[in-house]
Amino acid sequence: MGQDIREISDGEGAPMGAIIRMEAKLLTGEPFMLWPVLDESKTLLASSDLSRVKIKRKDATGKIYEWTVDCSDAKSPPNFWLRDGDVIEVPEK
Repeated sequence: MGQDIREISDGEGAPMGAIIRMEAKLLTGEPFMLWPVLDESKTLLASSDLSRVKIKRKDATGKIYEWTVDCSDAKSPPNFWLRDGDVIEVPEK
């Protein structure tokens, strides 16, 4: 599993901004969960606000769905399954 996009931006495309943005890229053909992807990305910062992680997903018709998930407690991570192409945004505190 890896990130197709590993970009830091402020949401407007400016470098070194407030949002860590990753696109989930499923390489194994198996489903994968949000917390391990975040943890293994090595892009989280001390200033990352894990209580407001956003996931955006586009369906086959082009409709975009968005969830805000609290990932601040690593001992009790959210049960959120990612799909290929999901975009994960981690805002700054």
